[in-house]
Amino acid sequence: MRAVMRRMCSRGSRISALVVLASLPLIIGCSDGDGDGGGITYTGLTTPVVIDGSNAQEIAAGAYTGGSVGGPLSVVGVAQAGVGVSTRQSLPLALSRSVKRAAGELRAGSSPEQVAAGAVVTETDTIDGDCGGHLNTRVNMNDATGEFTGSLNFDAFCVDGVTTRGSASASGQFDFATDDIEFLMTTSSLRVEFEGESFTMAGAVNAAYSGSSSTITMNTLMRDDGTGKVFRAENYEVTVTEGSSSVEETLSGRFYHPDFGYVDLSTPTPFVTNVSDTYPSSGVLIASGDGQTKARLTALSSTTLQIEADTDGNGDYDYDSGTLNWADL
Repeated sequence: MRAVMRRMCSRGSRISALVVLASLPLIIGCSDGDGDGGGITYTGLTTPVVIDGSNAQEIAAGAYTGGSVGGPLSVVGVAQAGVGVSTRQSLPLALSRSVKRAAGELRAGSSPEQVAAGAVVTETDTIDGDCGGHLNTRVNMNDATGEFTGSLNFDAFCVDGVTTRGSASASGQFDFATDDIEFLMTTSSLRVEFEGESFTMAGAVNAAYSGSSSTITMNTLMRDDGTGKVFRAENYEVTVTEGSSSVEETLSGRFYHPDFGYVDLSTPTPFVTNVSDTYPSSGVLIASGDGQTKARLTALSSTTLQIEADTDGNGDYDYDSGTLNWADL
């Protein structure tokens, strides 16, 4: 896997990104509103949540992870080349590395005549999973404009015990001068299996990578195949900024829980995850519901967090979960 990660680096740059268990769920979305993505439809409540002591913990944890509590989004961490932490990475990041490899080969091998002609060059790669299966990538890039299309096919691709099946496609723009990338990714169905559980995603995501910062904006549906429940994220935006020893991230947008309805998200204090940790050691997420009710998730350390709630909308947090463990979410 380390060899794969080295191949995925552009000019030896450090790999860092928001990481989700199964490498996928934060970045796969539905095509529209209540929409139907690959047979997945959100049929849950579409009214704002009245947050109280009985639902605050599930709402806040679900909003942070982007789906069902305990589901495949429940691990967030940092992937960094050369550092002994999880090598899971988001699907947009994986595609961006393929695009950069293709661009590097173009700059190294294209003649002025080819560039002027706007030749299209194809880069393919097969990445072996550390516990089985393969991820096959293909990028077609115009070496004059930087425009590209791409595809990713997951053949029982297994990383850290998480197996993914299905395919995704993308189109976007690569800047040869800055290495910045913007693209739209779509999929009709991706299935993730982990520890006897299965989740299915479908849809589209916009992603942008510029220097040490990245932004991923999602409109997502994720179905828990065991319960049949579908969770939805609307304009769910994750921004990630790399530091020398940590990654800073913020969340915003709207999260729908099928049993309770939706909350609007904000991050007054960004989450900070050290490169040696799996979970953030600081940061605050606010989930705002109906009647000015709110749930507040606070990272206390890299192993613990606290969830509070303002259940009557008066600005005072009258519910307190006490200290919780990140690993239990």
